[in-house]
Amino acid sequence: MIYGANNPVDGAVLRVILRKAAKIREELGVPVPVPDEGQSLTQALLKAVLLRGRTALEDSRQLDLFEGHWQYTIEKAKQSRTVFAQQRMNPDDVLPEWHKSLAAVGDRDTVQRFASRALARLGSGLERGQRGFKVPTGALPTEVVERLQAEGISDTIAIDFAYPAAPGCRPVQRSHPLIAILADTLLGRSLAANGDAATDDPSVLGRVGCWISADVQSRTTVALLRLRHQLVSRARRRETTLMVEEATALAWSAPAAKTPITGVDALSLLALPPADDPPPHVRRREVQRALGLIAERTDDMAALAAERARTLLDDHLRVRQASRGSGTTTVHAIPRPDVIAAFVLLPKVA
Repeated sequence: MIYGANNPVDGAVLRVILRKAAKIREELGVPVPVPDEGQSLTQALLKAVLLRGRTALEDSRQLDLFEGHWQYTIEKAKQSRTVFAQQRMNPDDVLPEWHKSLAAVGDRDTVQRFASRALARLGSGLERGQRGFKVPTGALPTEVVERLQAEGISDTIAIDFAYPAAPGCRPVQRSHPLIAILADTLLGRSLAANGDAATDDPSVLGRVGCWISADVQSRTTVALLRLRHQLVSRARRRETTLMVEEATALAWSAPAAKTPITGVDALSLLALPPADDPPPHVRRREVQRALGLIAERTDDMAALAAERARTLLDDHLRVRQASRGSGTTTVHAIPRPDVIAAFVLLPKVA
Protein backbone atom coordinates (compact mmCIF):
# COMPACT_ATOMS: atom_id res chain seq x y z
CA MET A 1 0.00 0.00 0.00
CA ILE A 2 1.24 3.48 -0.89
CA TYR A 3 0.78 5.86 2.00
CA GLY A 4 0.00 9.07 0.23
CA ALA A 5 -1.72 12.16 1.49
CA ASN A 6 -4.93 11.22 -0.36
CA ASN A 7 -4.88 7.46 0.28
CA PRO A 8 -7.23 6.34 3.12
CA VAL A 9 -6.78 3.09 5.03
CA ASP A 10 -10.15 1.45 5.48
CA GLY A 11 -11.36 -0.32 8.61
CA ALA A 12 -10.64 -3.82 7.31
CA VAL A 13 -6.94 -3.06 6.77
CA LEU A 14 -6.82 -1.35 10.15
CA ARG A 15 -8.11 -4.53 11.77
CA VAL A 16 -5.42 -6.54 10.00
CA ILE A 17 -2.75 -4.21 11.40
CA LEU A 18 -4.13 -4.41 14.94
CA ARG A 19 -4.34 -8.21 14.84
CA LYS A 20 -0.76 -8.46 13.65
CA ALA A 21 0.45 -6.06 16.35
CA ALA A 22 -1.37 -8.08 19.03
CA LYS A 23 0.17 -11.33 17.77
CA ILE A 24 3.67 -9.83 17.82
CA ARG A 25 3.20 -8.62 21.38
CA GLU A 26 1.96 -12.04 22.45
CA GLU A 27 5.00 -13.75 20.93
CA LEU A 28 7.67 -11.35 22.15
CA GLY A 29 6.13 -10.06 25.35
CA VAL A 30 6.91 -6.50 24.26
CA PRO A 31 5.12 -4.25 21.76
CA VAL A 32 6.79 -3.49 18.42
CA PRO A 33 5.71 -0.20 16.84
CA VAL A 34 4.56 -0.08 13.24
CA PRO A 35 7.18 1.62 11.02
CA ASP A 36 5.89 5.10 10.24
CA GLU A 37 8.52 7.13 8.47
CA GLY A 38 7.31 10.63 7.79
CA GLN A 39 4.10 10.02 9.80
CA SER A 40 2.27 9.10 6.59
CA LEU A 41 0.83 5.98 8.23
CA THR A 42 -0.44 7.98 11.18
CA GLN A 43 -2.27 10.36 8.87
CA ALA A 44 -3.72 7.44 6.91
CA LEU A 45 -4.98 5.71 10.04
CA LEU A 46 -6.66 8.87 11.21
CA LYS A 47 -8.44 9.07 7.89
CA ALA A 48 -9.40 5.41 8.27
CA VAL A 49 -11.23 6.21 11.46
CA LEU A 50 -13.08 9.06 9.78
CA LEU A 51 -13.81 7.16 6.58
CA ARG A 52 -14.38 3.61 7.87
CA GLY A 53 -18.00 3.76 6.81
CA ARG A 54 -16.94 3.56 3.20
CA THR A 55 -16.46 0.33 1.27
CA ALA A 56 -13.32 -1.46 2.40
CA LEU A 57 -10.70 -2.61 -0.04
CA GLU A 58 -9.46 -5.79 1.62
CA ASP A 59 -6.55 -6.38 -0.66
CA SER A 60 -3.75 -7.61 1.62
CA ARG A 61 -1.20 -6.41 -0.92
CA GLN A 62 -1.73 -2.93 0.51
CA LEU A 63 0.35 -4.03 3.50
CA ASP A 64 3.32 -5.24 1.47
CA LEU A 65 5.27 -1.97 1.46
CA PHE A 66 5.53 -1.66 5.23
CA GLU A 67 5.50 -5.44 5.91
CA GLY A 68 9.23 -5.68 5.26
CA HIS A 69 10.02 -2.73 7.51
CA TRP A 70 7.84 -4.13 10.27
CA GLN A 71 9.48 -7.57 10.02
CA TYR A 72 12.90 -5.91 10.26
CA THR A 73 11.77 -4.10 13.41
CA ILE A 74 10.52 -7.38 14.86
CA GLU A 75 13.91 -9.04 14.32
CA LYS A 76 15.64 -6.13 16.03
CA ALA A 77 13.26 -6.46 18.97
CA LYS A 78 14.08 -10.18 19.22
CA GLN A 79 17.80 -9.42 19.26
CA SER A 80 17.31 -6.75 21.93
CA ARG A 81 15.21 -9.16 23.95
CA THR A 82 18.01 -11.70 23.77
CA VAL A 83 20.78 -9.26 24.67
CA PHE A 84 19.00 -7.64 27.59
CA ALA A 85 17.07 -10.76 28.65
CA GLN A 86 13.69 -9.06 28.67
CA GLN A 87 11.93 -12.08 30.14
CA ARG A 88 8.94 -12.07 32.40
CA MET A 89 9.68 -13.05 36.01
CA ASN A 90 7.24 -14.95 38.14
CA PRO A 91 6.62 -12.94 41.34
CA ASP A 92 6.35 -16.18 43.32
CA ASP A 93 9.97 -16.96 42.40
CA VAL A 94 11.42 -13.74 43.78
CA LEU A 95 8.99 -12.96 46.60
CA PRO A 96 10.85 -15.18 49.11
CA GLU A 97 14.08 -13.34 48.30
CA TRP A 98 12.33 -10.01 48.80
CA HIS A 99 11.14 -11.14 52.23
CA LYS A 100 14.69 -12.23 53.10
CA SER A 101 16.06 -8.84 52.07
CA LEU A 102 13.40 -7.06 54.10
CA ALA A 103 14.23 -9.15 57.16
CA ALA A 104 17.94 -8.44 56.73
CA VAL A 105 17.68 -4.66 56.37
CA GLY A 106 14.93 -4.20 58.97
CA ASP A 107 11.51 -2.59 58.82
CA ARG A 108 10.58 0.98 59.69
CA ASP A 109 10.21 0.14 63.41
CA THR A 110 13.80 -1.12 63.43
CA VAL A 111 15.03 2.06 61.73
CA GLN A 112 13.07 4.27 64.13
CA ARG A 113 14.41 2.41 67.17
CA PHE A 114 17.98 2.72 65.92
CA ALA A 115 17.59 6.42 65.13
CA SER A 116 16.15 7.15 68.57
CA ARG A 117 18.94 5.33 70.41
CA ALA A 118 21.74 6.62 68.17
CA LEU A 119 20.64 10.25 68.47
CA ALA A 120 20.41 9.92 72.25
CA ARG A 121 23.94 8.48 72.44
CA LEU A 122 25.27 11.36 70.34
CA GLY A 123 23.66 14.12 72.42
CA SER A 124 20.53 14.82 70.42
CA GLY A 125 17.15 13.14 70.36
CA LEU A 126 14.08 12.16 68.41
CA GLU A 127 11.21 14.49 69.28
CA ARG A 128 7.71 13.35 68.37
CA GLY A 129 5.62 16.05 66.70
CA GLN A 130 2.07 16.34 65.50
CA ARG A 131 3.30 14.95 62.19
CA GLY A 132 6.32 12.71 62.26
CA PHE A 133 9.38 13.57 64.32
CA LYS A 134 11.83 16.44 64.76
CA VAL A 135 15.60 16.04 64.93
CA PRO A 136 17.72 18.98 66.23
CA THR A 137 20.91 18.20 64.34
CA GLY A 138 22.74 21.18 65.87
CA ALA A 139 23.10 19.25 69.14
CA LEU A 140 25.12 16.49 67.47
CA PRO A 141 28.95 16.40 67.51
CA THR A 142 30.69 18.79 65.12
CA GLU A 143 31.95 16.10 62.74
CA VAL A 144 28.46 14.65 62.45
CA VAL A 145 26.94 18.09 61.80
CA GLU A 146 29.46 18.73 59.02
CA ARG A 147 28.73 15.41 57.33
CA LEU A 148 24.99 16.04 57.54
CA GLN A 149 25.40 19.53 56.09
CA ALA A 150 27.27 18.02 53.15
CA GLU A 151 24.11 15.98 52.51
CA GLY A 152 21.86 19.04 52.74
CA ILE A 153 20.70 18.30 56.30
CA SER A 154 21.02 21.14 58.83
CA ASP A 155 19.28 22.76 61.80
CA THR A 156 16.11 21.03 63.01
CA ILE A 157 14.56 18.77 60.41
CA ALA A 158 11.16 17.09 60.30
CA ILE A 159 11.28 13.40 59.40
CA ASP A 160 8.92 10.46 59.22
CA PHE A 161 9.69 6.75 59.15
CA ALA A 162 6.40 5.90 57.45
CA TYR A 163 5.97 5.90 53.70
CA PRO A 164 4.56 8.02 52.29
CA ALA A 165 5.84 10.54 54.80
CA ALA A 166 3.56 13.03 56.52
CA PRO A 167 3.25 16.43 54.79
CA GLY A 168 6.29 18.59 55.47
CA CYS A 169 8.42 15.63 56.62
CA ARG A 170 11.33 13.92 54.94
CA PRO A 171 10.91 10.17 54.50
CA VAL A 172 13.71 8.37 56.34
CA GLN A 173 14.54 4.76 55.57
CA ARG A 174 17.54 2.57 56.24
CA SER A 175 19.55 4.03 53.35
CA HIS A 176 18.84 7.68 54.24
CA PRO A 177 22.01 9.77 54.83
CA LEU A 178 20.92 10.53 58.42
CA ILE A 179 20.77 6.83 59.32
CA ALA A 180 23.96 5.99 57.41
CA ILE A 181 25.96 8.78 59.09
CA LEU A 182 24.70 7.89 62.57
CA ALA A 183 25.60 4.23 62.07
CA ASP A 184 29.01 5.05 60.63
CA THR A 185 29.78 7.43 63.50
CA LEU A 186 28.85 4.95 66.23
CA LEU A 187 30.75 2.14 64.53
CA GLY A 188 33.85 4.28 64.01
CA ARG A 189 33.93 5.50 67.61
CA SER A 190 33.37 2.02 68.99
CA LEU A 191 36.15 0.47 66.92
CA ALA A 192 38.57 3.31 67.72
CA ALA A 193 37.91 3.24 71.48
CA ASN A 194 40.56 1.61 73.64
CA GLY A 195 40.66 1.00 77.36
CA ASP A 196 38.41 1.94 80.24
CA ALA A 197 38.60 5.66 79.41
CA ALA A 198 35.93 5.17 76.77
CA THR A 199 33.45 3.37 79.01
CA ASP A 200 31.87 6.64 80.16
CA ASP A 201 31.27 7.84 76.58
CA PRO A 202 27.70 6.89 75.55
CA SER A 203 28.65 7.15 71.87
CA VAL A 204 31.02 4.21 72.28
CA LEU A 205 29.15 0.94 71.99
CA GLY A 206 30.36 -1.79 74.28
CA ARG A 207 32.10 -4.62 72.46
CA VAL A 208 32.18 -6.86 75.53
CA GLY A 209 29.57 -7.19 78.22
CA CYS A 210 28.08 -9.41 80.88
CA TRP A 211 24.65 -9.32 82.49
CA ILE A 212 22.14 -11.53 84.25
CA SER A 213 19.14 -12.71 82.26
CA ALA A 214 16.04 -14.49 83.50
CA ASP A 215 15.57 -16.10 80.07
CA VAL A 216 18.67 -18.33 79.99
CA GLN A 217 19.17 -21.54 81.97
CA SER A 218 22.96 -21.69 81.77
CA ARG A 219 25.87 -19.39 81.10
CA THR A 220 25.57 -18.36 77.45
CA THR A 221 28.30 -16.77 75.35
CA VAL A 222 27.28 -14.77 72.28
CA ALA A 223 29.82 -13.73 69.63
CA LEU A 224 28.85 -11.08 67.11
CA LEU A 225 30.65 -11.88 63.85
CA ARG A 226 31.35 -10.25 60.52
CA LEU A 227 31.42 -12.77 57.71
CA ARG A 228 32.90 -12.01 54.31
CA HIS A 229 32.35 -13.92 51.09
CA GLN A 230 33.87 -13.64 47.63
CA LEU A 231 31.20 -13.93 44.93
CA VAL A 232 32.52 -14.57 41.42
CA SER A 233 30.19 -14.44 38.39
CA ARG A 234 31.25 -15.51 34.90
CA ALA A 235 29.18 -14.77 31.83
CA ARG A 236 30.07 -14.19 28.17
CA ARG A 237 33.82 -14.41 28.86
CA ARG A 238 33.56 -11.74 31.54
CA GLU A 239 34.32 -12.29 35.21
CA THR A 240 32.96 -10.10 38.00
CA THR A 241 34.13 -10.38 41.59
CA LEU A 242 32.16 -8.95 44.50
CA MET A 243 32.91 -8.86 48.22
CA VAL A 244 29.82 -9.67 50.28
CA GLU A 245 29.68 -8.89 54.00
CA GLU A 246 27.10 -9.78 56.62
CA ALA A 247 26.81 -9.52 60.39
CA THR A 248 25.50 -12.49 62.32
CA ALA A 249 25.91 -14.16 65.68
CA LEU A 250 27.06 -17.45 67.14
CA ALA A 251 26.21 -18.56 70.68
CA TRP A 252 27.15 -21.39 73.02
CA SER A 253 24.73 -22.18 75.82
CA ALA A 254 27.42 -23.92 77.87
CA PRO A 255 31.21 -24.39 77.59
CA ALA A 256 30.72 -28.06 76.68
CA ALA A 257 27.94 -27.44 74.15
CA LYS A 258 28.79 -29.21 70.90
CA THR A 259 26.16 -27.55 68.72
CA PRO A 260 26.20 -23.74 68.75
CA ILE A 261 23.18 -21.51 68.35
CA THR A 262 23.31 -19.61 65.05
CA GLY A 263 21.67 -16.82 63.08
CA VAL A 264 18.44 -15.24 64.24
CA ASP A 265 18.23 -17.45 67.33
CA ALA A 266 21.65 -16.25 68.50
CA LEU A 267 20.88 -12.60 67.75
CA SER A 268 17.59 -12.83 69.65
CA LEU A 269 19.55 -13.58 72.83
CA LEU A 270 20.95 -10.04 72.73
CA ALA A 271 17.42 -8.62 72.69
CA LEU A 272 16.49 -10.29 75.98
CA PRO A 273 16.05 -7.69 78.74
CA PRO A 274 18.70 -7.84 81.48
CA ALA A 275 17.46 -8.77 84.93
CA ASP A 276 20.46 -7.48 86.86
CA ASP A 277 24.15 -6.60 86.67
CA PRO A 278 26.75 -8.90 88.24
CA PRO A 279 29.54 -7.47 90.40
CA PRO A 280 32.50 -5.96 88.49
CA HIS A 281 34.89 -8.80 89.35
CA VAL A 282 32.35 -11.34 88.05
CA ARG A 283 31.96 -9.40 84.79
CA ARG A 284 35.71 -9.32 84.22
CA ARG A 285 36.06 -13.02 84.99
CA GLU A 286 33.18 -14.07 82.73
CA VAL A 287 34.34 -11.88 79.85
CA GLN A 288 37.82 -13.43 79.99
CA ARG A 289 36.29 -16.91 79.97
CA ALA A 290 34.12 -15.95 76.99
CA LEU A 291 37.09 -14.66 75.00
CA GLY A 292 38.94 -17.89 75.68
CA LEU A 293 35.95 -19.95 74.57
CA ILE A 294 35.61 -17.98 71.32
CA ALA A 295 39.31 -18.49 70.58
CA GLU A 296 38.82 -22.25 70.96
CA ARG A 297 35.73 -22.42 68.75
CA THR A 298 37.26 -21.32 65.45
CA ASP A 299 35.96 -24.50 63.80
CA ASP A 300 32.38 -23.50 64.66
CA MET A 301 32.92 -20.07 63.13
CA ALA A 302 34.47 -21.55 59.98
CA ALA A 303 31.53 -23.96 59.65
CA LEU A 304 29.07 -21.08 60.00
CA ALA A 305 30.93 -19.08 57.33
CA ALA A 306 30.85 -22.05 54.94
CA GLU A 307 27.14 -22.61 55.59
CA ARG A 308 26.32 -18.96 54.95
CA ALA A 309 28.38 -19.06 51.73
CA ARG A 310 26.31 -22.00 50.49
CA THR A 311 23.10 -20.19 51.40
CA LEU A 312 24.28 -17.08 49.57
CA LEU A 313 25.08 -19.14 46.48
CA ASP A 314 21.68 -20.86 46.56
CA ASP A 315 19.89 -17.51 46.87
CA HIS A 316 21.92 -16.02 44.02
CA LEU A 317 21.31 -18.98 41.71
CA ARG A 318 17.61 -19.01 42.51
CA VAL A 319 17.22 -15.35 41.57
CA ARG A 320 19.36 -15.84 38.45
CA GLN A 321 17.22 -18.78 37.39
CA ALA A 322 14.02 -16.80 37.98
CA SER A 323 15.37 -14.00 35.79
CA ARG A 324 16.60 -16.54 33.21
CA GLY A 325 20.13 -15.26 33.56
CA SER A 326 23.12 -17.08 32.10
CA GLY A 327 26.63 -17.80 33.29
CA THR A 328 28.09 -19.44 36.38
CA THR A 329 28.52 -18.23 39.95
CA THR A 330 30.74 -19.39 42.80
CA VAL A 331 30.89 -18.19 46.41
CA HIS A 332 33.89 -18.67 48.70
CA ALA A 333 33.88 -17.86 52.41
CA ILE A 334 36.84 -15.77 53.56
CA PRO A 335 38.60 -17.67 56.37
CA ARG A 336 38.59 -16.46 59.98
CA PRO A 337 35.49 -14.30 60.48
CA ASP A 338 35.99 -11.07 62.43
CA VAL A 339 34.76 -11.12 66.03
CA ILE A 340 33.10 -7.73 66.48
CA ALA A 341 31.82 -8.22 70.03
CA ALA A 342 31.38 -10.80 72.77
CA PHE A 343 28.70 -10.95 75.47
CA VAL A 344 27.93 -13.26 78.37
CA LEU A 345 24.44 -13.94 79.71
CA LEU A 346 24.32 -15.45 83.19
CA PRO A 347 21.26 -17.27 84.53
CA LYS A 348 19.36 -15.70 87.38
CA VAL A 349 19.91 -17.50 90.65
CA ALA A 350 16.92 -17.58 93.00
